[in-house]
Amino acid sequence: MSSQQQACQAVRAVLEAARLARGGAVGFTAYHAYRALEAIARNQPVGRPTLTRILGLGEAPVKTLLQRLCTQGLVEKTPRGHRLTREGWGTLRALGEAVVMGDPPETPLGPSKYLATSLLDPPRSLVDVYRVRDYLVMENCRKALIGGVEDGSVFFPGTPGEVVAHLTEWSPSIERGLLLIVPEECTARAYTGLLRLIEARLCKP
Repeated sequence: MSSQQQACQAVRAVLEAARLARGGAVGFTAYHAYRALEAIARNQPVGRPTLTRILGLGEAPVKTLLQRLCTQGLVEKTPRGHRLTREGWGTLRALGEAVVMGDPPETPLGPSKYLATSLLDPPRSLVDVYRVRDYLVMENCRKALIGGVEDGSVFFPGTPGEVVAHLTEWSPSIERGLLLIVPEECTARAYTGLLRLIEARLCKP
C-alpha cells in the first residue's frame, strides 16, 4: 500500500469516528479521534476517566468515541483499559506523517498553532487560498493565515507583507506543502477541515 493510500485510509478512519450522529452532534471532532489514538499509544492501556481528562471532553463523548474506534478496529478494550490494535498503530503513524502540527512564531491571530501537510500543493494564488479557506469555514474556523512552504521557505498569497514579515525567516517541519496558521482555540476544527480537504483532493471515492 502506498503512503498516499495509507494517509487516505487514516484520514477516513478519524473522519468516520467523528461523523455526526443522526439527529445531533457527537461532541468531538476528528482531531479528538487523533488525540485519543495518540493518548492511548502513550499511556496504554488507558481507562476512560484518564482519556476524558486528557482530551478535555465529557464522559459521554469519550465513551462514544471509544466505541467508534473499537468498531473500526483501531482500539480494543482489555480488562485494564483500552489499547491500540495493529491497525490503530498504523493509522496513528499515517496521520502523524500526513499532518504536522506545532507552535509558530508570534502571529496577528494571538496564541496560534500551525498545521502543515506535504500531501497537498502550496497555494499559488488567492483562488487557491479561497478553496482552502472554504473547508475551514465549513468547520466554523473563520480566522486563518493560509500559505505554503517551498524549499523550506514560507509564503502567504494575498496577505500583506507587513503582517507576515516576521514569519518568512521561520521554517515549519516540512520542505513543501500547504501551511495553515490558526488561533489556538480553532485547532480542532482546522484539523478536521484539513482532513476533509485531503480526502476531497487525494482520496478516490
